[in-house]
Amino acid sequence: MKGFRKGISVCRGSLLSCGKQVKVWLILGILLLYFWQYMDGYFLYLKDNGTATSPWLFPLIMNGRYGRLVLHGSAILLFSNVFTDSHQRIYEVFRSGERAYLGGKLLFILLLAFLFTLTVQVVIWLPHINRIFIGAGWGRALSGFSQKHSYYPGGFSVNMRIIRRLSVPQAMGYTLGTYLLGINLLGGILYTFQAAGSRLAGLAVDIALIGADSLADLNILGDSVTYGIARVCPLCWSNLTYIQMPGEVRVYPVWTMSEALWLLAAGVTVVTAVAFWLQKRRLLFRN
Repeated sequence: MKGFRKGISVCRGSLLSCGKQVKVWLILGILLLYFWQYMDGYFLYLKDNGTATSPWLFPLIMNGRYGRLVLHGSAILLFSNVFTDSHQRIYEVFRSGERAYLGGKLLFILLLAFLFTLTVQVVIWLPHINRIFIGAGWGRALSGFSQKHSYYPGGFSVNMRIIRRLSVPQAMGYTLGTYLLGINLLGGILYTFQAAGSRLAGLAVDIALIGADSLADLNILGDSVTYGIARVCPLCWSNLTYIQMPGEVRVYPVWTMSEALWLLAAGVTVVTAVAFWLQKRRLLFRN
């Protein structure tokens, strides 16, 4: 129990330290400005038609190439900055113990990913909050926008397959869950490689995953290769384009929603286990 409390203390200290870093707030500011522009076409449509929209836009954002690239890239920038406190590490390890320190840092990754995911959900529509109404369904505005603008110059588009096949709780629960697990996986990979003494290698792995996700979105290699990449790249699974929805017949080798969630959870578990293995082998705290 004492070790658990020390781990919580390490996690709390890391969150407070993260909140004081200018780079963290700069990332959030960039996201706010980006989605202000990205969603401008859709909210201009709402203004022209005198209507409002539901706030449940995250699944549609994750269906868009550039929105997901920006969100995953921002997560890497966030995690790459928060694990560089080497001047404080020796003191924290000495005070809390190696195992409690590692557990606290891994809990910190999970909580930071959770807070970042919730923040992103709000940032998407915050600049246009006057056009938001809280409702249980998708609302009529999305389907009307889809019929008139299949792809607006601002970048936002509506995939009617998502709206027709999934309820709001299904789509929101799945995309928030996969994105949370996905960026937790990115942070865990970065931290594990840094723990092993090669932060650049962890950064390279994360960038490779984001690159594979973007390559699948470009679809320049044909459907079979694209869906093959989407099957093995976990970051692709937050894009419902590559996921078999309830009631659909599997045409391409893609995962179902439950399979993708379980596989992502397993990936996060493996990364966590590797970090503990490194600690056992006395590699975690070697500079």
